[in-house]
Amino acid sequence: MTEPRTSAVEGLEDLFAVLDRVPFVAGVKRDAGRLRRLLYERRPARLVVVGHGKSGRSTLLNLLMDRAVLPTGDDDALCDGDWIGVDAYGSRVSWLELSPGTDAALLGRAIREGGPDAVIALIEVEASDARATLRLARDLARDEGRVPVLVVLAQTDRVAPRRARELSRDLAEQATELGLPSSRVFSVSAPTRSGVTVFADALIEALPRCAQLESARAMPCARASRLRIAREIVRASGSLAVTVALVPLPLSDVAFLAPLQVAMVSSVAHLAGRAWDRETISEWAASVGFVGGAGFGMRWGAQQLVKLVPGAGSFISAGIAGAGTAALGKSAIAWFLEREV
Repeated sequence: MTEPRTSAVEGLEDLFAVLDRVPFVAGVKRDAGRLRRLLYERRPARLVVVGHGKSGRSTLLNLLMDRAVLPTGDDDALCDGDWIGVDAYGSRVSWLELSPGTDAALLGRAIREGGPDAVIALIEVEASDARATLRLARDLARDEGRVPVLVVLAQTDRVAPRRARELSRDLAEQATELGLPSSRVFSVSAPTRSGVTVFADALIEALPRCAQLESARAMPCARASRLRIAREIVRASGSLAVTVALVPLPLSDVAFLAPLQVAMVSSVAHLAGRAWDRETISEWAASVGFVGGAGFGMRWGAQQLVKLVPGAGSFISAGIAGAGTAALGKSAIAWFLEREV
């Protein structure tokens, strides 16, 4: 599977190198940094889930990724303290399961092998010692710095809704007493998939930017996160297109705008779980249509011609470049992402 990282995103390296040396406004520099972290530095998220063997740790990952990536017949089948690199058709995540009673030496070795981006405290509704799980999650977050902790109440389908709300409030109070960074509790039910979407969006939002794109791709239920990230990529790409187009020489921006726009569209496709291959490109091109393609071509031609106009030519060209890039991005979002909402 061809991914933006190994194809179009690599074409941004020269653009980032140039922009790093050119003095430009702070807003555009921030856009370049966001785009770099989202696309060029992207990687799978490293997630640690703390919970007892029967709390549904593997089931939670299966729910998030909407496929059976880990066995769930016996949740103890996966050894505590071993990182699991999941790669299901290009949807990737690093997953570590820990029990509250994990040996300290084993725990230390596991964390040294890869610091977590987020810690999930998973507590089933019938658990009698939730505090031990919360305490270990808190200690992991403290040891690793400012790592977010998300508390999940699992198997809520086993109790009445009123009882589930009471348990959530109790967990929130315990989390606050223990000094956890966040005391919000997410209720999740595997049979009904209740609460999975809300939790997935909150989890992705809490991750470092470099881990958000891969996580959104890996979690199809996080539609809001997919759209948010895609729109951020399009906005940042449009801002960078304006900056590049301000160079006052005709054709000087072709080498930069092309990889920028290809990386933008291919990354939106990647978010939707699509490979950036000939079939995907053909589908998207067909959705744009002949009129849309001709419009993009006319924008690019006009952009180059107005650079020949003394004075304001480059500013007009920059506006055309930004509008054209935004239009490309919006068409990709509409085709790859908004159809699935």
